[in-house]
Amino acid sequence: MNIYFVIVGLAVSTLLQIAFLPKAIAPLFSPDLVLILVASWSLLRGAREGIVWGGIGGLFLGIFSQLPLGTHILLLTFLASLISLVQPSIYRSNLLFPLVVVFLASLLYNLGLVLIGWLTFGANMTLAMRFELLISVIFPQALGNTFLTLLIYPLLRAVHTATSRARLGW
Repeated sequence: MNIYFVIVGLAVSTLLQIAFLPKAIAPLFSPDLVLILVASWSLLRGAREGIVWGGIGGLFLGIFSQLPLGTHILLLTFLASLISLVQPSIYRSNLLFPLVVVFLASLLYNLGLVLIGWLTFGANMTLAMRFELLISVIFPQALGNTFLTLLIYPLLRAVHTATSRARLGW
């Protein structure tokens, strides 16, 4: 797949994630569209392309974030490399496995964002407040991302099948 298509696709996905989707489905959850794309592509194509997608998507998210610039890059590339460890052992047609992977990746990603936010901004939160954040925000976020994966993963699998000979290149 051409790297320029990846850059444009992740830029559009970032804009959708930060501008359109939170307003469209705000009462439910704010989806991590870039995370879903990176996790799904890492399952389909492995570490090399997943890490590239994570780096590009993390850069775009970092530009619009209040967290330090490398936060999203670090978390997304780490998750892409972690996900790609299990990539050779799955069947690409199995839809249950990507759902589990995206759910766990969403938990780790959002916990990482919260941890880095606490370290950066020094928020004083009691243990009860942290538990409430986990139950009322992070867990529903992971469930919403998992549901959205039902729509996104089959589309990416079709793109993977159509471009399976062409690897990421300039």
